[in-house]
Amino acid sequence: PAGERWSGTPGARERRIPNFTLHPSHFTLHTFPPTGTIASRMARTQTQPSKAPRILIVRPSALGDVSRTVGCAVELRRQFPQAEIHWLVARAFADVVRHHPAVDAVVLFDRAGLRKFGRSWRATRDGLAFARQLRRAGYDRVYDLQGLFRSGLFTRLTGAPYRCGFANSREGAAMFYTHKYHVDPNLHTVDRMMSLLTPPPGTPGSPAPGSG
Repeated sequence: PAGERWSGTPGARERRIPNFTLHPSHFTLHTFPPTGTIASRMARTQTQPSKAPRILIVRPSALGDVSRTVGCAVELRRQFPQAEIHWLVARAFADVVRHHPAVDAVVLFDRAGLRKFGRSWRATRDGLAFARQLRRAGYDRVYDLQGLFRSGLFTRLTGAPYRCGFANSREGAAMFYTHKYHVDPNLHTVDRMMSLLTPPPGTPGSPAPGSG
């Protein structure tokens, strides 16, 4: 879209976050029964080649923002037709995306529990286990479409080799990305997110035509 300014900064280095070994009681990965469009979605995942990427969309909240982000899942499916696409979302908003044919699974987190991290033993234990499970999921590409500290931290915890977000994200979230792009903040939210998924040809980290 007109008015965009881009610059790629791949290879950014951040402080390593330690692995945790607590029981993964808080991480929830949901898949769904093989009916209708969900059946074709599962069949696609089961027949995909072993090198097909695992992709995570990080857009935890709120209701309106999650709804506006659904088109990004469709665009990622177009770019990576054989990919396994997951969506990290707060439990309260999971129904907005969980049955969409472009999304293979949702990763749920307890927003209320996260607020108690460091103040409650159980919340701290579950939060550390959630972090460990994000790392063990083995994502290849992660897109932070919220651009706040919390979503950036979730992105970093995956350890994915490609972690993409806005260079002008708020709350310092950009420090968690390997690939950062400047997008005009005056664009509509949907246009900004879509631009992040489709940087100009030749931009470091952008998918090759027909990849996936």
